[in-house]
Amino acid sequence: MLFRSLAYGEERRYPLRIPVALLALPIPLAALVTAGIAVGGPLFLAAGRTAVGLAVVVIGAPVAAALVRSLHTLSRRWFVLVPAGITFVDPLTLGEPTLVRSADIAGVKAIAAGPPPGPALDLRLGTPYGGVAVGFAAPQPFTRRRGRDQAEILEADAVVVSVVGARRLLEGRSGRRG
Repeated sequence: MLFRSLAYGEERRYPLRIPVALLALPIPLAALVTAGIAVGGPLFLAAGRTAVGLAVVVIGAPVAAALVRSLHTLSRRWFVLVPAGITFVDPLTLGEPTLVRSADIAGVKAIAAGPPPGPALDLRLGTPYGGVAVGFAAPQPFTRRRGRDQAEILEADAVVVSVVGARRLLEGRSGRRG
């Protein structure tokens, strides 16, 4: 997707794959519960079951809001090509979006499924597909999340992510430096 950003200028965003462990049960369950709350409360109220309808609406609204927020976080995971380099945006694994300048990028290549090549920072979250490895000319700092409110700063020589449309990403990068 091509976007224009005030911060970075023209950018191309490539979504990161959703971890399979979340696709197996948590995401379908969260979607089902959210839909049940959104539809169930008003239907109980319309059917004259006021106590049950109010309970579903009052108790379910915060639950549905939390589930929708969690699902929305999955849609905010990106590998972004910007004029200055590459930005990694992943609120599940990184404490903040991380820009790596073009001058600091040694190369970008597709990799097969399996362990990352060498001592790379693996941000695939168990996705079984291959990915894209970004090597750096010098170690780059990344703020790696540890739970909800903890993070640690790591220096990485390379990063591996699982990108939807990796072939398009590599083709889109072919005319860029780094």
